[in-house]
Amino acid sequence: MRLFIAEKPSIGRTLATALGKGQNNDGYIKGDNWTVTWCFGHLFELANPDHYNDSWKKWSLDSLPIIPNEWQLLPKNNTKKQLRIIRGLLKQASEVVNAGDSDREGQLLVDEVIHHLGWKKQVARILLNDLSSTGVKHSIQSITSNTAYHDLSQAAEVRRRCDWLLGINLSRFYTLKLAKVSGNNQLISIGRIQTPTLSLVVARDRAISNFKPVPYFNIIAQFDQENGQSYSAKWLPPPSQADHNGRCLDQLMAESVVKNITGAKSTVIDCTTDLKKKHPPLPFALADLQLAASKSLGVGVKEVLDIAQSLYEKHKAITYPRTDCQYLGNGQVKDIQSTLSAISSASQELLELIENADISSTPRCFNDKKITAHTGIIPTQEKIQFDAMSEKEKSLYLLVAKRYIMQFYGDYEYQATKIVTACENETFVATGNILLSSGWRTLDASHQEPQKDTTMLPPVKKGQNFNCVKASMKEHMTKPDSHFTEGTLIKAMESIAKYLPDDVDIAMKTKLKETDGLGTVATRAGIIDSLKERGYLKNDGKKLISTPIGQNLIHSIPDDIKNPLLTAQWEQALTLVSEGKINPLDYMKTQQIWLINHIEKYSSISA
Repeated sequence: MRLFIAEKPSIGRTLATALGKGQNNDGYIKGDNWTVTWCFGHLFELANPDHYNDSWKKWSLDSLPIIPNEWQLLPKNNTKKQLRIIRGLLKQASEVVNAGDSDREGQLLVDEVIHHLGWKKQVARILLNDLSSTGVKHSIQSITSNTAYHDLSQAAEVRRRCDWLLGINLSRFYTLKLAKVSGNNQLISIGRIQTPTLSLVVARDRAISNFKPVPYFNIIAQFDQENGQSYSAKWLPPPSQADHNGRCLDQLMAESVVKNITGAKSTVIDCTTDLKKKHPPLPFALADLQLAASKSLGVGVKEVLDIAQSLYEKHKAITYPRTDCQYLGNGQVKDIQSTLSAISSASQELLELIENADISSTPRCFNDKKITAHTGIIPTQEKIQFDAMSEKEKSLYLLVAKRYIMQFYGDYEYQATKIVTACENETFVATGNILLSSGWRTLDASHQEPQKDTTMLPPVKKGQNFNCVKASMKEHMTKPDSHFTEGTLIKAMESIAKYLPDDVDIAMKTKLKETDGLGTVATRAGIIDSLKERGYLKNDGKKLISTPIGQNLIHSIPDDIKNPLLTAQWEQALTLVSEGKINPLDYMKTQQIWLINHIEKYSSISA
């Protein structure tokens, strides 16, 4: 009997339906030659400190660091019954299949159950990225060996242990140390991902609070010719007179330029006209979907993930959502017609969009070389019950469906003209665009119609002379960066290299651009929710801002644990563990040494 162990009941039932007719039982479904059972997320958790040593129950600086000699897993509350059921099914099984989610946590979640319950034989692996009936049946035909995913499971185990070490030890260390110094007995929660994430928001809020607006000055000049040709151009301040954004902050200088060029002769020193194309945006990865949905639907990133998970599990309407990839496999080209057919059944609006799609060529999103652990999020080939969805589920499905349809609408094309003019040793630039084809932008309401911003420029040639008949200066005020939203914070966590200090090694920044950043695609929304639950962050409309408690925490702890560079390096190392390039035991020793040194270094902390 082949025994499938899924991550959760809903996945197990979907798998059982694809396997054929089965009988429902308490905690499992049994067919003729197969059985499907399930977990409820992680059935085990790492033991608390006092399980290893009763004296560790009391918070004391003298007991730190707490490092178990042998790590122990304990069943979570209310999971023992399901573990007994799985144990009994294992005794009847001839083969076991890990049917956990297709990420490192899903891999570990089932692996630890199989290992803890003493299964010694080979284990197979099934990856369920598409829960439509067609997708699951395809996965059943593509079952592989679980051994190939051993390193992925090891990375998840290392992640869990490292987070336990840092969270347990540094939360106790800084709570006790700061209480001793300042008399503040507030519990401080330190986390490998949450603390640098909080630091990002605190730094942004502090920069906005301390921001002092200053004026800057733009100049628009109008150049005319006797034959009636005319165009307006914007002054380009020389680098020596501009700030890092190319703006002139000197009013006297700007006024002098206006005075000098008015009525003066000018010469066209460069003129180019190019055909510009913008490809359709690729299918969604989770972070991109969270950003787009939080902006358009006004919901938090955790809710976006929950809605996406419901579309994936309950409605079988989209593929696996916890992905960091925006590309599709070459093998999915054959599914284009059936996928578009399924989408068209959802609504008249989507049907009309598909009728205008062009599927005669293969879009760039189909590229095996760009695939990571998962493909981008797209609709499945399942004929969905659109009316059975909630309004938010419908809205999110429409976002995913339209993004997929965009792949078959062609490029947005326009003619871009640029005229560079010299006048009295000053440089002026004029740009104009002429729309040629709206392409995919006809499906994207977030973009304005290009015609509204089109500027027609005359057909001029290099060397032509004009007169500056008019020049005007306008004062503007510099503005600070915007507050984070949940969506933009998710993107910041993903692209953490952009937020590192200027003195960080360029090679390291480049490496971090290629890795996971802060956390993973599956955990970032939960981290933000935890920071809100602990009172460190709060929502102010769509803005996400730090609270005084969160600001005080970041102010009170050293850079070592709030600097995103360290955490991003850890996540990079975990990726290497999952690829078998770093020994997990060696990595654990490295982290233990780091922890010991950190506590020794900051034992003399003072307020």
